[in-house]
Amino acid sequence: GAGSFEGGDQYYSSTERDKDIFAQGQQKDVEFSEQERIEKVHKDIDKLKKPTGTKDNPGLSCKDLKACHPELPDGLYWIDPNEGCIADAIEVYCNFTAGNLTCVAPSESDHERQNAQSHHWVNERKEEFKYDAGRIQLRFLRLLSDSAQQGFTYTCCNGSVKGSSTKFRGYGGAVFKSSSNGKHSSVIDGRICPTHEYSLVAEDMDSNLPLPVVDVAPSTSCS
Repeated sequence: GAGSFEGGDQYYSSTERDKDIFAQGQQKDVEFSEQERIEKVHKDIDKLKKPTGTKDNPGLSCKDLKACHPELPDGLYWIDPNEGCIADAIEVYCNFTAGNLTCVAPSESDHERQNAQSHHWVNERKEEFKYDAGRIQLRFLRLLSDSAQQGFTYTCCNGSVKGSSTKFRGYGGAVFKSSSNGKHSSVIDGRICPTHEYSLVAEDMDSNLPLPVVDVAPSTSCS
């Protein structure tokens, strides 16, 4: 009986030691998990303070990225002007050399419209010009900017374009006119076509020139 008791006593003691070891292990796991959570919070705060311009850590704008990282070179970066969820972050070209410009590309660099009628919107029965950013992101980007500018080239193969009467429509439906700041000839399908270039500038985002352009109405018919 005594031997049996001693054996039982040793077994009981062993179980207690196992429990202590298990409890200590659990405590270490809790402490480690807590440390991991603290480190993650610090990393998240660092991301908010210093975005790197990657898809999972976008900045507000190119100006924001340059302020956080003055050494960044010109190139493609990710920004999220409306903040919140990064799922709708957009890739833009940051021209730091020219003054920290945030450049949003059009979804298509060239748009061809047949039989454009004089003083009629070329996209009247078609989709507006699209860009690599949604309306919400563009709206917030405009709010974060002091000014905006856009280059626009219009080529008409059968007819002449009078730059002074060319109309443009921007986001929000505002209509404005702009004179051509340059004219040259382009060869398209063996034809020499007059081409006009426009530099559209909005110095104040509250003005009636909400770039980018979504439609154009030429002064003459082109086919």
